[in-house]
Amino acid sequence: MERSQRGQAGFTLIELIITIVLVGIIAGTAGMLLNKGTQAYIDENQRAAATTQGRLGLERMAREIRSIPQPGAIVGPITNPTSSLAFSDSVGLSIVYAHNGATGTLDRTEGAGLPVILADGVTTLEFRHYDKAGALTTTPATIWQIRIDLTVTKGGQSQVFRMSVYPRNFA
Repeated sequence: MERSQRGQAGFTLIELIITIVLVGIIAGTAGMLLNKGTQAYIDENQRAAATTQGRLGLERMAREIRSIPQPGAIVGPITNPTSSLAFSDSVGLSIVYAHNGATGTLDRTEGAGLPVILADGVTTLEFRHYDKAGALTTTPATIWQIRIDLTVTKGGQSQVFRMSVYPRNFA
């Protein structure tokens, strides 16, 4: 009777080690899957934040650039490409859009005021000026189109934006 009780008493050491190894393998696999899912969520959040920042900044610039009153309102000298755009609005107030490389922001400055941040995480901002024939121009009177290239980075995720703006009042 003593012998049968000993055989039914529990697990052997080998059975216990095999169980621990199998549970470890399953837990490691589950952990890797959860980690990949979490990283995908984080990446998507960063991509969405970059998209939001870029769209807001780009749309604000485009709206004001479309309403520049005349080609002469663009303040020179103009280079292609340039990281800033300065012009006078319809009431003669100067507006400057610029990339602040030190802070990584897209700034809007009105008159002699302080810059207001439109977007953060900006890695590049370029303006190019084109005439009616589609050639680059540096003469304010011949500008027909202004192309804006903007790159926003959040975490490790970058979003690139490009928009061509045609000021309404340019002939």
